[in-house]
Amino acid sequence: MASTWKSSSKKGRRAPDTSWAARLQPLERLRAGYLGCQRRIVDAVLSGCLPERGTLLEVGAGLGQLAHWLGDDISPRWVFTEPDAGALAQLRARFPTVNAARASLETLPFESASVGAVVGVCVLDTLRNLDAGLAEMRRVLAPGGCLIHLLDLAPTLDSDLAALAEAGKVVLPNLFSDPSSGRWPEDLLVSNREAMRRLLLELDKRQHPLPRVFGHYFEIFERVPFDVAKAAHTLDAMSREPELRELLKTTLTSAFAAGFQLRLPAPEGTLVSSSRRLAERLAEAATAASFTVEVNDLESAWAQEPAGDGEPTYRSLALGHERRSFDLPDDLLCEDARPPPPGQRLVEAAMHVFVARA
Repeated sequence: MASTWKSSSKKGRRAPDTSWAARLQPLERLRAGYLGCQRRIVDAVLSGCLPERGTLLEVGAGLGQLAHWLGDDISPRWVFTEPDAGALAQLRARFPTVNAARASLETLPFESASVGAVVGVCVLDTLRNLDAGLAEMRRVLAPGGCLIHLLDLAPTLDSDLAALAEAGKVVLPNLFSDPSSGRWPEDLLVSNREAMRRLLLELDKRQHPLPRVFGHYFEIFERVPFDVAKAAHTLDAMSREPELRELLKTTLTSAFAAGFQLRLPAPEGTLVSSSRRLAERLAEAATAASFTVEVNDLESAWAQEPAGDGEPTYRSLALGHERRSFDLPDDLLCEDARPPPPGQRLVEAAMHVFVARA
């Protein structure tokens, strides 16, 4: 680099050392309010895609979200696999009658061409080596068998962050508009790293709070090798913690205004949907692994439920982005959704459904 800068801020907080089980529990609470809508989506996908015969294998079963969606009548054809011992123990405790086994997606304990379907819930986005994972699932699937991936939460961003950093970008959360205002939630703001560096250098000379408070995050994108885990953890904190979100939004707004006054090139940002980028990667990788992609789109469902006095009359969950409002938004997830009558509220849910045939 021709020039660089160093912030006087403290370095980013270390990620807490928690088990997969502990990390999944808050996600379960988020999903709980949308169980009915999510079950309708999952039922429609599985009933239309699962083969009549053969083992039905879930990979990365976690605490049993798919089993929860399936309900009480789970076919004995299902085998739920999970690599984390703690999560697997909780899954077995919650669903003592299901066939559950400890296994990694990268080395599945099944004969080649022996499985009718492989299903994952928020799994493929977490793979460090997507090509290897798809190849292993392709190996165990019988001819005509299907791979189904259901993503109801925001995808893990490790692969995106690494690719964007290599392309000379800085990735920020979308703080300036409602991510859910588009069909695919636009949750990321991608900016040019060189223009951002020049802005931060000038702001640091003037003791502006942006480089001093969030400098540790921008520095991550300058370092080689790029620390993707640290970047992902810090970005997640800035996205989810209200105080950090507001502080980042305020300092960024002030910084861009200052840059305009200094006549510096604007570090223009582009809104990006991380889930749509995942859909594109899955289609490309699945085709390379000799799958035929059949479905790669958002599916949604709606319902009406009682609403108490003073409670929002609308709420939705789309790929991890929740909305709550006393008015119906203009951009509903479901075209056929109807306004709720007095005393009721409209509930919507959307997830990314990916189906590929072996």
